Amino acid sequence: MKKRFMVLLLIGTMLISLCACGSSSKSDSKASNDSGEKTEDSTNEKTIYAIFKDSSSVFFADMGKGAQKACDELGYKLVVQNPPSEGDIDKQISLVESAITAKPFGIVLSCIAMDPLTTPCHEVKDAGIPLTCCDAGDADKTYDALYATDCYKAASDLAVKTADLMDGKGKIFLINAVAGAQSCMDREDGFRDTIKDKYPDIEIINDALFCDNDKTKAANQTLDMLTSTNGDIDAVVGLNENALIGAATAITERGLSGKVIVTGVDCSDDVAAYIKDSTIAATSVQNPFQMGYQAVYGIKEVSEGKDLGHAMIDTGSAIVTKDNIDSDEIQAIIKPQ
Repeated sequence: MKKRFMVLLLIGTMLISLCACGSSSKSDSKASNDSGEKTEDSTNEKTIYAIFKDSSSVFFADMGKGAQKACDELGYKLVVQNPPSEGDIDKQISLVESAITAKPFGIVLSCIAMDPLTTPCHEVKDAGIPLTCCDAGDADKTYDALYATDCYKAASDLAVKTADLMDGKGKIFLINAVAGAQSCMDREDGFRDTIKDKYPDIEIINDALFCDNDKTKAANQTLDMLTSTNGDIDAVVGLNENALIGAATAITERGLSGKVIVTGVDCSDDVAAYIKDSTIAATSVQNPFQMGYQAVYGIKEVSEGKDLGHAMIDTGSAIVTKDNIDSDEIQAIIKPQ
């Protein structure tokens, strides 16, 4: 009887132990899940991947600032991954493909070139990921919306300003940034069309010329032109930041500052310095901060089921000169907080 009692006691003890172990395991698992859920809820972070055209331009840095401000307001996490330069299309494609694999809440993209980025953009949408573009989109307009400057109009306004500075006559040397980029091609068309249609006494002396977003190359192109024309030029125009800086650098090197008119697009600290010393007479500035900011809010709208209709939303432009560069209006664009 005593032996039987001891067996029953042993079995009971084992059952209690097993129940306790099972209860402990279940409790630990629940605690782990609760912890994970609480962490996700408390941060409320949804990841946005932003892939712009290069990692060195002030323009795209400001675009990133705008995207970051919107993400801060919405409680999103922003991951910015840029190719080293606007010439590295393959790297940008690779970054888009990697972003798709990460399955983010949305992707904000500034396409280096329309055609090569079309397939990656389709892949983003096929994966069910909201896609907004800044500055430039893909050839098929696969994006949900494009937040950009009306580059044709901005360049047309620049052409009018440049022609006025030239008193409506003379010769222009024109440098563009990257072949195949929609924004660059629109600027080329806007500038050339306006000069051709409105100023018969002004000649653009060269066909389309690209510096591959390299200011040293733009400077060398300008120096070569000055040599080949014996300085017979009235204005040099650079259609993006690096093209403009390169042109201004060459003009300064040849001692032609204030003698040859220099105008262009974009405004970095270097461009501003050239404006203040009168080397650059005027530049058309975009609003990259607003591009990045509005593009993130576009992702939010798409995630909530709104159809943005592949629309292009103009984020505006303005002509900057020595007379207005220190105004509050211009400073808010070129020095966004």
